[in-house]
Amino acid sequence: MKSVFVNGMNLGGRKTITVSTNINQFTRQVKKVKTNTLSSLVSFSTTTNENTGQYLAEKIRYLRFTNLSTTVDAMIHFHGGNVSGNPINAYFSLPANTSMMIFGNVDTSSPGSNKEGVEKSFFVTTSGPGSSSVTLEDVEKINAVSTSDIQIETIVATV
Repeated sequence: MKSVFVNGMNLGGRKTITVSTNINQFTRQVKKVKTNTLSSLVSFSTTTNENTGQYLAEKIRYLRFTNLSTTVDAMIHFHGGNVSGNPINAYFSLPANTSMMIFGNVDTSSPGSNKEGVEKSFFVTTSGPGSSSVTLEDVEKINAVSTSDIQIETIVATV
């Protein structure tokens, strides 16, 4: 729950999303991110190995990355193969002491249920010459990088 006040008006709120009731694996790892070095958080493959952070994207219903540093920001890096001849590289800021969450597609006709894994929930479209659409299916690995040594907590829930 967040409280945000602008000119005396409370603009904060709370959003609750129920992740699939069929979760059968919940993995929590705290990973060290070394200064100016891409550190792997999660990778996607045709096999699963939770110890190394390797998962089947279609089985993931929830991903959360939390920057455990109270002072140093991180960048979350989505990396994948080529789409329309261009490599996939997308960076998202993860400020100190904040989290980034990715959910599987939520079925709005039945609130709280998931129709698919997270591979369909991340969608970016580019425009112009060579434009393309990218989903998490195209991403091979999610990394983190920071200007100082920090820790990132990774939580993965799978069916």
